[in-house]
Amino acid sequence: MKVVPNLGLSAFGAVSLLCSLSILICYTLDLAPIFLSQTCWRVAESNDPVNDHFIDLQQQSSPLEASPKVLDWKEAAGEWWEDSSLNSSDRNWVGRHTLHEYLKKGTLSYDANVEKYFLSKLEARQFPENCADTHWIAYQTHDSGLLSCTHIIMPVLMIGIFKGDKHTVLPISRPPGKPDLPTFDGCGERKDKHLGCFFNLTNCTLEAAPVRSQFIQNLRNGTQGAIWDSLWEDNTTAPGGLSILKSFLFRYPLPAYNDSWRAPKLEFWNELEKQGKTGVHLGSSGALGKPRESQIDFALHGMLSSWIMRQTTDRIKQIADEIMSKYSDENGRPLWKPPVLALHVRQTDKKQEDPYFRKHKKYRSIEEYVEQMKSLEAQFRFRWESLFIISDSGSALQSLAVALNNVTGPPDSLNGQERKRFIMYDWSFDNALIEKRGGHTQIPPEMKRSAQEHFLATLYIISKIADYAIVCYSSNVGRFMSELIGGKHRLASPYAVGPNAYSLDYSWVHD
Repeated sequence: MKVVPNLGLSAFGAVSLLCSLSILICYTLDLAPIFLSQTCWRVAESNDPVNDHFIDLQQQSSPLEASPKVLDWKEAAGEWWEDSSLNSSDRNWVGRHTLHEYLKKGTLSYDANVEKYFLSKLEARQFPENCADTHWIAYQTHDSGLLSCTHIIMPVLMIGIFKGDKHTVLPISRPPGKPDLPTFDGCGERKDKHLGCFFNLTNCTLEAAPVRSQFIQNLRNGTQGAIWDSLWEDNTTAPGGLSILKSFLFRYPLPAYNDSWRAPKLEFWNELEKQGKTGVHLGSSGALGKPRESQIDFALHGMLSSWIMRQTTDRIKQIADEIMSKYSDENGRPLWKPPVLALHVRQTDKKQEDPYFRKHKKYRSIEEYVEQMKSLEAQFRFRWESLFIISDSGSALQSLAVALNNVTGPPDSLNGQERKRFIMYDWSFDNALIEKRGGHTQIPPEMKRSAQEHFLATLYIISKIADYAIVCYSSNVGRFMSELIGGKHRLASPYAVGPNAYSLDYSWVHD
């Protein structure tokens, strides 16, 4: 299948990427500060045969092998991507960047200065010198999966930025008596169930503020929290104060709703534009145009996603190092070669949320992922030498490895052999656990935390080594992977086909 950009497509809003639950894709969501827009994604079909021309590319020596510098797994892919000297010697580098430039048309880009300014504002809010002087925006974690909860807190973090200095977003547990989060076991002595268990989002803690902590405990017993829009309208958010927000909101009807966060969002983007270079790529001329609002949304939340991933705990980063140690030599030098493609397959308990399953009463064929990869390679004459695969289905992961390398043993058992791709995955954890248990919510409490840490470790790895992803955007994981890679490339593309990812959900609609 060739990539044919459909300029008539309406972009799904970044909130549909970042703040909506997959189970709610047919509803209108209230996730300030972003407007959701009606979207429809389609990918043009093609009957062109899928050809793999690239056996000769496998014989090339890796550009990393010729370098005297020892790069660890977190550095190797980025070094390769930025090394323009390979333009005359590495056909993979040329073809991969040709694909990148082709898919970049119509995409919003921003430079390092814009990102640096954004992060300076975010970290000033979230890591203040004196937490006692800031107004806390306490967010009650939503009752859903880990990445769904991560997506939903992103607009809350943006609210903190828009409110100005001395505002800090603090994740807090759900009120007592509420149902347990299906994939959270909790952390600390109180087994708090919130995103602070996995991400270091702020240096402010409840333990350091007993008065506000007690107020939160008292207030949560009798209120669901304030609506998000009221926080913007409220001028009493003084330093040292506290606001508790609802965990999740709905708006009806969306088009008629006056989003009070839209104006401050656009005002903040105008501020960012003054810090560096931004614009929409219009083609080979190099000219830059004005962005759509959905692209601005994606740019803001793409930077947020990358920052959140960097804020994972040391334990998660240690797991990532352990996984990648198998794919490195004794000196820590990667055995794999760039470019690296990330593949994600969501199955198990996804039936009611997967549009393909709802239509066909079965999951999408694993071969479709591989065929699309080979189609992109054939069209732009390069080869993804290495792949990192994640899935909640052990059988799907194995099937991918068979389709890629015709393996009969573990997915990575043919790594290093001639004409075989280098396959990486989390070999250190039971990849069939969710499948055997019958779904994410069926994981025993004593296994939940470890399962989530290993899952986040794979996303941390992808954020460091992958330059593209083939996913399904009906999954929160697929959308998050696109955001991570978008943050790496500093490209905002909320479309089904773009320079960051390719979604196999040919038509994905948000009403």
